[in-house]
Amino acid sequence: MEMIKRITLLLFLSGCLFAIEKTFIREYTYETNWLDTKETARRISLHEIKTLLLEEVGVYISTELNINTKEILKDGRYEMDESVNQKITAITAGITKTEIVDEKWAKKWKNKQYWIKAKITLDPDSIQSKINKTVNNIKVVQQLEFSREMAQNAMAEIAMLKKQLSESEEEKEKIKLEYEQETIILLYTEIFDNAFGYITGVAPNKERLDKAISSLWRCVELDVNDTLKAKAYLELANCTTWLVEITKGIGDTLSEFDSQYYTEANQYLDKAIELNPTWRAYFMRAFNEDKLGDPTNALQYFDKAIEAAKHINNEKIIAETYMEMAGYFQIMGSLYYSFIGIPSEKTEDIPTALQYFDKAFVLIKQINMEYITEWENSDISYVSEMLSEFYYEQGGAYYDQGNTAKAIENYEKVIELKPDYAGLFGVFPTYYFLGNAYRKQGNTAKAIENYEKVIELDPDYALAYSSLGDAYRAQGNYTKAIKSYNKAIELKPDDADAYISLGNAYFKQGNSTRAIQSIKKGARLGHQGAQDFLKKDGHDW
Repeated sequence: MEMIKRITLLLFLSGCLFAIEKTFIREYTYETNWLDTKETARRISLHEIKTLLLEEVGVYISTELNINTKEILKDGRYEMDESVNQKITAITAGITKTEIVDEKWAKKWKNKQYWIKAKITLDPDSIQSKINKTVNNIKVVQQLEFSREMAQNAMAEIAMLKKQLSESEEEKEKIKLEYEQETIILLYTEIFDNAFGYITGVAPNKERLDKAISSLWRCVELDVNDTLKAKAYLELANCTTWLVEITKGIGDTLSEFDSQYYTEANQYLDKAIELNPTWRAYFMRAFNEDKLGDPTNALQYFDKAIEAAKHINNEKIIAETYMEMAGYFQIMGSLYYSFIGIPSEKTEDIPTALQYFDKAFVLIKQINMEYITEWENSDISYVSEMLSEFYYEQGGAYYDQGNTAKAIENYEKVIELKPDYAGLFGVFPTYYFLGNAYRKQGNTAKAIENYEKVIELDPDYALAYSSLGDAYRAQGNYTKAIKSYNKAIELKPDDADAYISLGNAYFKQGNSTRAIQSIKKGARLGHQGAQDFLKKDGHDW
């Protein structure tokens, strides 16, 4: 299960955003001071002209779209905000490329100036899809906003250092060094944005990922603080693992070459953890260990992710980490149980599956009880969805274990949370499995009640009619059983099992002629048991 949070910046597109290519061009002249070198002047000039262009493009995009914003991510939390301008600017940085048209470093009288001309071109064939994909990827938006925030902080520090210079002549060299460092942060954010530009709003391919990796290495090599270096290493690991995903199919076994990518990504993550041990770095490390086939190491890193999240004193992030871990445990439980159809060598290990489901349950309940109180309705719904999936899958494991009481308990909890829940793929309604559990327990009345509830929710659900027929047959009500089987066949004429069940009901009713006719139809549909039965009694079909 992929843990994806929805960002509440909603874009409603009407038709094509742009009919023709549109180019925005700006010029900017930077007046230097004693602190500036040619390099620092260029870094500041590039930041300023890029900001001007991004704001102009952002305004243009927002006027072309009907934008409704309910929440803004702020300090790790989603809060109401009056304006979406900054978010649009951050997103624009990720989906566009600022191209330098011309630049000059010139001396004018006693001062020097840095003049720069740049442009951004919007491609009508790609900009609309890039916006859609970026807006709905919360992690990408977070990274772009992080970069913008770093640049804004650096510019604020630069302004403060200029003021300090006029007030203190004695510490010129120290101020100049700090000034240089802040302009390096500007350079870092520019390169960081470029890296994301290669992979934002498009399907990553090897060429794009290689370019992003090259840019991120430039970030690592800059003389910046540990937090920024760690951020670059984290994204290096992310891009490196993507290289695996674009070269192999879902569920494919890792090749030795693929394993090398994960091992390389882990080296980057270890470096990130050494510099700045964040929950995200530990979490990515855990998933990579799982991919490499070491669940023991994976669980250890998950524990470290939880501890790191707690230290930042942010309940929302702690809860999201719990959800990620719970999702992992659910996947592990499903793999051991082989319930959702993912190939695994560890199939049908129900006791192990239940252990993982129990771990997931503990974490999900901790989210629900400790961290849900201040969440928005969308977050509560998200946790409810997760709890529904957990109870649903664990109920299946208990059912196959023969523990129908626990299976019933789980399915009833699903219905309490989400009555229409039908599993990860929306195929089997919870009421259907609840009916099966009651029937297996011998409570046919409750089984019938739940099968009828399935039919009430979906009158065309053929499998519910077949199971309803089985329940009526178990009660000895063959007339209703036959009616139910006929309805199942009407909805799904190629269901061989339904014909066999119908035949058995006719046999119980004493109508052997119709029984044989129904079984023959099942045999013609390829039912091996029906064919063997008819052969044994000398019937053809």
